[in-house]
Amino acid sequence: MSERVAGTVRTSTYTVSAVPEGFTSDAYLWDVTVECCGEDQWSVRHGARSLGRGEEWSFQGEGDEWRDAHSFSKDEALEIARQIAVTIVVNGVRVEDLYAAKGLEIPVTAEVYLATCGRCGDPRWPMIFLNEESREIGRASCKERV
Repeated sequence: MSERVAGTVRTSTYTVSAVPEGFTSDAYLWDVTVECCGEDQWSVRHGARSLGRGEEWSFQGEGDEWRDAHSFSKDEALEIARQIAVTIVVNGVRVEDLYAAKGLEIPVTAEVYLATCGRCGDPRWPMIFLNEESREIGRASCKERV
């Protein structure tokens, strides 16, 4: 019998959202992702756009210079994503509009939970929810805190 090599599991993408899954049928449209793009280099993305160090959004560029101008340490990227998650506007609809429609206020604290990904079903998918309340509102499949 041949020897098998075990694969390595690593996190390459975090999803940050002020709109939990289940809150609205298209909650994913307000997701901000933090994606690994090199050795301790993480990008902050919304859809196809990346956030630059000058706080401008732009479409994916090429080369080291562009990547360096649009990447952060993991801790920086996660903090930035937490801060901008509540500022995302989709088709003129702001995050606060979604909450107001349900008679709720936007939560102000963030915690990371290990959740089952709503898109791929991976139970190790890290997702950041904005406080315990919104986790209960939007995500029955959360497993445990990271």
